[in-house]
Amino acid sequence: MTRTKTSAVSLRYLTLVFAALFLILGIWSSVPPGSAAAADRPLYQLALYDNAEFMDLDTPEPQRAFWLDRADEGGTGLIRLDLIWRNALVDESVAPTAPSSPADPNYDFSAYDAAVRAANQRGMQVLLTIWGAPEFAEGVGRPPLECAEGQIPPECAGKGTWKPSASAFAAFGAAVATRYSGSYTPPGSGSPLPRVRYLQAWNEANLFSFMNPQLNPDGSPFVAGHYRSMLNAFYDAVHAAQPGAVVIGPGTAPAGPGTDSDLAQVRTGPLDFMRQMFCVRESGGQVKVDCSSKPKLDVFAHNAIPSANRDIGALPYYPNSDLRPSNFERGTRLLRAIERLGQVTPSVSGGRSIWATEFWTGSNPPDPGAPSLRSQADTIQRAMRMLWQKGADLFLYFKLRDQVPYDPVSNPEGCTRQCNVGLFPNTATWPFTVAEQPPKPAMTAFTFPFTVERVSSKAATAWFRPPLKGNAVIEQLIKGRWTQTVKIGVRKGVPVTAKLSITGKAKLRARVGSLTSLVWSLSGKG
Repeated sequence: MTRTKTSAVSLRYLTLVFAALFLILGIWSSVPPGSAAAADRPLYQLALYDNAEFMDLDTPEPQRAFWLDRADEGGTGLIRLDLIWRNALVDESVAPTAPSSPADPNYDFSAYDAAVRAANQRGMQVLLTIWGAPEFAEGVGRPPLECAEGQIPPECAGKGTWKPSASAFAAFGAAVATRYSGSYTPPGSGSPLPRVRYLQAWNEANLFSFMNPQLNPDGSPFVAGHYRSMLNAFYDAVHAAQPGAVVIGPGTAPAGPGTDSDLAQVRTGPLDFMRQMFCVRESGGQVKVDCSSKPKLDVFAHNAIPSANRDIGALPYYPNSDLRPSNFERGTRLLRAIERLGQVTPSVSGGRSIWATEFWTGSNPPDPGAPSLRSQADTIQRAMRMLWQKGADLFLYFKLRDQVPYDPVSNPEGCTRQCNVGLFPNTATWPFTVAEQPPKPAMTAFTFPFTVERVSSKAATAWFRPPLKGNAVIEQLIKGRWTQTVKIGVRKGVPVTAKLSITGKAKLRARVGSLTSLVWSLSGKG
């Protein structure tokens, strides 16, 4: 272990300085650009997305309970479930007779009901992300489902992605909002289903995997305008069925095509998608209205996946169209400018919340080509710090547990992408105990993120999200002993930024109550 160098300022003097500073200023919290004051922002909440463990039709109930308990123990306040529209139909080729009614006999929500009840029993909120059109609701002119070698959209398109009907999507949204209004009792059930307030209109519509075509035949943008019509119809129907519901969109994917004309057929850059969806353009540093259409949404969402991931690492990074944790302020500032122009409804005092509805990074083990377990944890912590500082109110990590990779012989139904991104490893056995399957360091990084950045040779900035209310301390390892450097009164879930006077290399950590962050190694150079 490298021996640390102590600060040139005595510990006693530092303690007095920080005590005075925090009495005068309180906790020095980061305020994202263009957002409301930190005290007025929603509770910074942790969320998880893991359909395989929380809702998959093949997941036994004891297994779901086990993993929901792990999520609950980690302080998760919300779980995201994919409600795939076509999977909720008994016969997806036939439109329901009463499409806005959850009691229509062509609907089957039983798998979702069980997951919603299980989350509610643990006090967790649920976000339902609705996507995947049934056969009857896809648009005219659909190309073949299967792509031949060398083909790309729009010569082919995945199931449920082709020009989904806005009116049919709205009717389904009304059925979902009614079913999970908190007052609907399914036939044969003795109690009403829990309320689900958070409903997301589609996922990654700027990616061909979820919506097609991305472009019109003449090469002009198509998908953002079509999505806007779907979103607005969905918004009105959901709010009519469940007043007080929260509609979330668009949940864009992070990468664009850059200058590759072929890639333009398969994905639209998230910043370009924003401009097109909100009918604005950027010129000379100014945001200007481009058309009269306005989208309707309560929360803005984006899947801000870090670029250093094995599955997407080969993609070039285009800062003018892509949206990653490192440039997330571009999206925040654009959204706030759009709000000031009145190009989104409803108007929200101080600006609507911004959610990072998916982020992830992989690890070795189990993937030999991925970063180490500790590198995975550090990427998570850095991404959370950047996203918070640049405007995000909620972090939704994908996913809780690794999946078993595909193997043509032993596991032909296995995972092919994002298999190694979990906060827990996978023993591929069941049942098992927590002791047999401990979390990765990534779990601590997610539940108690702590980073330190050096700003000069004598100063650094610490950032952390306290998982508990109380007095938090930042400690430095000095001559083999953890020594308190700063003591701060904190609120649960409200991130804290603190300035440290410190020289040389150092090992630091944060602690609150019985919980301790990972150790952060600080370099000695500014």
